Formats: sequence, C-alpha cells, structure tokens
Amino acid sequence: MKHLCEIYSIRISDVYSPKDLIKGRCIECGKFYTFVKQLILKENMVYTVGHTELYNDYFERSTYPKKKIGGSVWETQKDAENYLLQSQTKNFSVYGVIADWNIDTVSTPHEWRALSKDSLLVKLCK
Repeated sequence: MKHLCEIYSIRISDVYSPKDLIKGRCIECGKFYTFVKQLILKENMVYTVGHTELYNDYFERSTYPKKKIGGSVWETQKDAENYLLQSQTKNFSVYGVIADWNIDTVSTPHEWRALSKDSLLVKLCK
C-alpha cells in the first residue's frame, strides 16, 4: 500500500514554481514531504469503516486500494469512530478515503453518506 506521501510527493526532477509547493506530513508515516498544492488541496479526506482483517488483506494485495461507489463514509474520523462505538461492532477499523464530503458523497437515510465515485482508500496511523 502506497502512502499518500508516495502518491503525492514530488521528485527532485519535477519542476514546479515555489508558489505551487507546500511542505506536508504524511498521515501514514509522519514523514515530511514536499507536495504540489493543487494535488492535495483539491481533495479532502472522509472516513469509512471496514472489517480490519479483510481491509488489511486488501491493502496488501492492492497498489491503489479503492472504496467503491456507494460505500458508506463519515465526514470526520471521530464520526466514524463513534459509529463503531455505538454499533458495538467488533473487528472493524476506521480508514481514510480521498474524497470531498460536499462533492463526492450523496445523502442517505442513515447517519452516514454514500460515495458517488470510487475513491482511494488509505490506512490511518494509530
């Protein structure tokens, strides 16, 4: 599984204007990297829950794991964690999804929203 820093970070050979670059910390490994603003700022993180063992296997098998269209997502990590606590679901964890809450999700009759497109799935640091 590639970290966001590996997907979005730039190589020395890449040429960008300094105004287009920002320093950031990878949410998976905590290392600092240089990112291109347009790549990071146009996308946000929403959160989903998944069976820990199945999702870990998926991360091992897939270079770019995706949460499929229609998948349940919450706006914040805390909201997803609260859902797991309230539902007393065992063996499930919270994962990040690269998607914009206002653009890439649609309302449902539940306390979560549904993805309107396949989106990159990421492991979160504990």
